[in-house]
Amino acid sequence: MKNIGKAFRLLRIQKGWEQKEFAKKLNLSTPAVSKIETGFTTITLSRLNQIASVFNLTTVQLLAQHVLPQRNKGKVKEQDECAEILKKNTTT
Repeated sequence: MKNIGKAFRLLRIQKGWEQKEFAKKLNLSTPAVSKIETGFTTITLSRLNQIASVFNLTTVQLLAQHVLPQRNKGKVKEQDECAEILKKNTTT
């Protein structure tokens, strides 16, 4: 879960948001966001969808473009397969 949290943190920083501002957008406390970003807590699918929405991304875009590249470092085929599976599961 650290990779996904790291991706959220990087996206938050790219947006110029402090943790407090990001937490407010998610209706969470700042410590809760910190736990997500550092991988000390797991997130639900609904929370993942909410985070993607805050970044104006679909969940598939968030995972395929920001989370999986960090985790897989060059395993493009695996990323594409995961994104395709997620896309099928979110459209049904």
